[in-house]
Amino acid sequence: MSQLKRRRDSNYFNKFYVSSTEFVLYADWNFNSTGIALMIESEDKTDVIQYSFDGQTVHGDMTPRMPSEAIIFDSRTQSKVWFRRATTGVPVLVRVEAWVNEA
Repeated sequence: MSQLKRRRDSNYFNKFYVSSTEFVLYADWNFNSTGIALMIESEDKTDVIQYSFDGQTVHGDMTPRMPSEAIIFDSRTQSKVWFRRATTGVPVLVRVEAWVNEA
């Protein structure tokens, strides 16, 4: 009978409110991810959130009630994500999950 190989998992999960129209580093974890999930928790289509992997460039956005309200990156090596509101408005709840499996 073969022995099961024990794997060490590194995972990140956080929720936070994004209110600034300038990029702010909200998600910062201590490993290089192999996957990332970004989700916006709002019903208002005007609550568009932009994200960046370098804190300056818009790499994409999330729009409530549209297909882009949840984005999953497979095989994306990152350890930080910056967010900002596309327009001024009330704070918007954003959810971030990241993971890496190490043998």
